[in-house]
Amino acid sequence: MNDELYSLEHFKKCPICKKDVQDVNALLLNETDARSTFHVTCPHCNTALLLLVSTGQMGLMSIGIVTDVNEGEAETFFHEKAVSDDQVLDAYEMLQEYTGGTKDIISL
Repeated sequence: MNDELYSLEHFKKCPICKKDVQDVNALLLNETDARSTFHVTCPHCNTALLLLVSTGQMGLMSIGIVTDVNEGEAETFFHEKAVSDDQVLDAYEMLQEYTGGTKDIISL
């Protein structure tokens, strides 16, 4: 694992409030040799991001995705079993035949 991935040095400003985030709250969700995934919360505006940091031939790259998921939810969901192809197809087929309203489908 590259030590640069832990520093979050390249994540200097919040993309929402544009303030410096030197004391950012970061939770490491996953890491491999070339990639780490963090849940980051801005200490100024409390915006939460999923931050993907990777190293490659071109150097260090990061992608931040704004989310409404808090640290606890991110940790729980990130370690859950992935949805299978069959589950996606089952949901698609069910929705093709579904005739109820949006509120009704949430309670299924």
